[in-house]
This record gives sequence, structure tokens and C-alpha cells, in this order.
Amino acid sequence: MPPGLSQLTSLRSLSCFVAGNKTGSCSITELEDLKLHGEMEIRFSENYRNYSCGGRKILKNKDFYELSLFFNKSDTYDKSMLDDLCPNTSLKKLEISDYGSRQFPTWFMESQLPNLVELKLRQMTNLEEWSDVDELFPLLKRLEICDCPKLKNMPRLPRIELLKLHDCSESLLSGVGRMTSLSHLSLIGLNGMTSLPTGCLRNLTSLMELEIIRCDELQFLPWDEMQLLTMVQSLTIEKCDNLASFPLEAVGRLSALRYLYFKNHNSNILQLEILVQILNSLHEFHIQICGKIVNLCGQLQHVHMLRQLWICDSC
Repeated sequence: MPPGLSQLTSLRSLSCFVAGNKTGSCSITELEDLKLHGEMEIRFSENYRNYSCGGRKILKNKDFYELSLFFNKSDTYDKSMLDDLCPNTSLKKLEISDYGSRQFPTWFMESQLPNLVELKLRQMTNLEEWSDVDELFPLLKRLEICDCPKLKNMPRLPRIELLKLHDCSESLLSGVGRMTSLSHLSLIGLNGMTSLPTGCLRNLTSLMELEIIRCDELQFLPWDEMQLLTMVQSLTIEKCDNLASFPLEAVGRLSALRYLYFKNHNSNILQLEILVQILNSLHEFHIQICGKIVNLCGQLQHVHMLRQLWICDSC
């Protein structure tokens, strides 16, 4: 990006700023005096090292409602740079990707974003610590954490409605049981998880959608807690190939269930003929079991509400 951006004093919207190392590139500090608003994306080039904000909070006066920050996985510089990119308290949506430091700066560890409703943290392979401050983001409703394998804890989030954990440590599940406002829970590729922690699902009485995907070490599902999820309408169990059993009885008690997707290499854990009989509220049923011969002869009359049925024998 060419220099001189700060001279555009009437500029109010800038969708993307790319910080580069090339001679003559615009310095990121030129953003400081611009009265920008709306949404913005800031990207750092792969070898960017010109961290020269000197502690100046260059985004503090920007009335952004959405901000996306893409770092370059520098374990030395990213924390300082993120500290200087502390946004205005009016921010509602924040995405941080490729952050290389072990910790977040102070502003992200304390309650300084009171209006944030959506947060995405992605590709932070070194991140180990966040915060255990209660109500860090009091209005946060959507949280996605992807590829943060060393992160062990999350703050308490009283109003969270959607939580997606993708390629993370199973330790993050320790606080899920307190998220009683959750309506959507997605667990994908959780490392080392052989079973869901006790109490993880018990209090999620508002949950409407549950996805458990590619959790290769998962062996058991907590049937005693799953049967309490009386609001669940959609259930997906996919590529959890070490599952030793499927909680037929618990799933049969999910009276609100409308969509069931099951895909697994293990053909011995699902008594499909029995499952069809007890799921008479289903609208959509997707089933994919490798090498399993499925006989539904004389069974489908039990599924009175069924609108779509998918059966596939290859994975």
C-alpha cells in the first residue's frame, strides 16, 4: 500500500489495509488520525517486522463495528502489535488469525470490549493463555476457536449462544457446562477426547443443534446427559470412528429432534432398524455407514414426519 494515506483526511471507510516491508510502503501508523468507521481488515505480510507503533493505540478512535486482523505467526512481535491495535469499545465483531504469541495483550484479557457479540480466533498454534475473568465479554453470543491446540481455558461467557471448537484441546470443554444459553455446539477434531467431560451437556437445556465431528479418539457419548437435551432439533455425529456405542435410548427421548446425520466407519454400534422406529419425529435422516447392509424393510412406516432419507454405503 503506497504511503500518504494519512493525508486523506476525508476518508471514512477503508475495507482492507496490508502492512508490508517493502521500501516506500505505507506505515500502519498512518491509520492513527483517520476517522474511519464500519468494517476493516488488516493483514500483515509474511515477513513483516516493522512494529513501530510505540505503544500508540492507533485504532482507539475508530468507530468500527467489525474488525479482522491477520498476523503472520510471529512469536516475537504479534503480542506488541495486537496491543497497539486495541479497538474502540463500540466493536461488535472481531476476528484474529495467525497470531503467534503465547499470550494476549492486557486489553484482551480484561473486560474492554463490552459490546462485542461475535469473536473468531483462528490458527494460533502457540497460544496457551487467555483469561479466567468472569463476564469478560458480557454480550458475546458467538465464539469460534479454530486450530489453537495449546489453549486450555476460556473465560466465563454468560450469554454465549453459539460455540465452535475446531482442532483444539479437549481442555476447553471444562467450562462448557456453565454456558446455559448455548443453542449451537460444534466440536470438530478435539485432540485427546475419549469422552465428553462429566457435566458438559447436563445444563445445556437451550441447546438446539449439536455437532460432533472428526473426534477420532472419542469412544463414548454421555447418554444420561444427552437425554436431557429436550430442545435439540439437529444432531450430527460424523467420523468418530472409535465410538464403542451409540446412545439409542437417549436419542429416542429427544422429542424435538428433526434432523439426524450419522456417518461412521464402525458399522456395529448403530442398530439402525431400532433407531428408525423410535425417531418418529424426524424430518431429515442422513445415514452413512461403510460396509453396513441396511435393511429398513417394514420399518419406515414408523417415521411419520420424514421428508428426506439419505442412505449411503461409502465414506
